[in-house]
Amino acid sequence: MTASDWINLGQSAALVYFAWQQNRIFARQAPETMPNETPRTLWLKRYWPTLMMILVLLAIGFDIYDRHRQRFGYDPATAWDDSKPLERIYPRTFRNETIVLDGKLFIDPIFDRVTFVYNGTAPFGMNNPKFARHPGEPLGPLESRNKIVTQTMKMDQELFNATGCSGWTEDHGPESREGVTPPPK
Repeated sequence: MTASDWINLGQSAALVYFAWQQNRIFARQAPETMPNETPRTLWLKRYWPTLMMILVLLAIGFDIYDRHRQRFGYDPATAWDDSKPLERIYPRTFRNETIVLDGKLFIDPIFDRVTFVYNGTAPFGMNNPKFARHPGEPLGPLESRNKIVTQTMKMDQELFNATGCSGWTEDHGPESREGVTPPPK
């Protein structure tokens, strides 16, 4: 069980306890009626379990919201996995393909008009790669479905542009898009 599950369990137990306390108070006061003008302390004495139940319900609601809301990018502590050895991809020619780089080691690959996708979930490597060059075409797009990686690639592209190099990146979000064409210059 995660820490959040233990917190929810504790909150639920507190909710049951406060409901039980409130029922005991109401049972003791059943024959009595509350006077119209009651001092604040008497009111708090009677309704403190109800107030505590409302606070616990608000805490549970926030916990559920916090666990399910969309966060920017990803949590590096849980998303990055470098515990496994890289999957070895032996000499092969990749032509007109979309290639996910995460967790792979490409050995003597040849890349021809490919789209690289790097999501930042695991390291990758290339030993002795060769890239087919076609006059007037960029080497190939580099994409990601991770906002942090995409922003890093865009920053890298701006640095390349500042030095006179060319290339481009695109953010495609969670959906996969095959056969993407480069934006016009």
